[in-house]
Amino acid sequence: MPSSTTTPDSPYAEIHDDEKGSTCAGLLLRAAEFLAANGIPRIERVLSDNAYTYRKSIAFKEAVAQIGAEQRFIKPHCPRTNGKVERINRTLATEWAFRQIFTSNQALHDALALWLKYYNTERIHTGIGGTPISRVLPRPDSVHLADCYQMTPPAFAAIASTRSGSSRWTTGRSASRR
Repeated sequence: MPSSTTTPDSPYAEIHDDEKGSTCAGLLLRAAEFLAANGIPRIERVLSDNAYTYRKSIAFKEAVAQIGAEQRFIKPHCPRTNGKVERINRTLATEWAFRQIFTSNQALHDALALWLKYYNTERIHTGIGGTPISRVLPRPDSVHLADCYQMTPPAFAAIASTRSGSSRWTTGRSASRR
């Protein structure tokens, strides 16, 4: 079963055979490295459920301290407090784990890596209006929306087409406000 950590914008997941403190600590440190490499240099808080691993593991507590974060716990019997993690777990189940039959553990691992890349860089999330990675990385084609009112409609349409195919920016209103 995958263990995961999530930020408001992008999840990170790995598959492990256990949920020991040392395993979870390693996951947290690798997630911090992944997030730093993708534009999120610091994790401020680690919010977890009340599993023994998170509450009592010295290795996990040391990992939290190593990344300079504060450790917090959800209210007991209150999973909605951890809603983002619950949502990514549901999405993992429906879009990745139960979508096909895996013939080997390696196929399962390979599919997770491909799915996470798709989820973070290609899959449009309606709640944020784009991909998770687009919210943290600077974009070479980034143009302030106010600048679009100064452009002719064809130039505006060309910029809009580079932004995840969003058609909501290609309305005729930009031409009338020039």
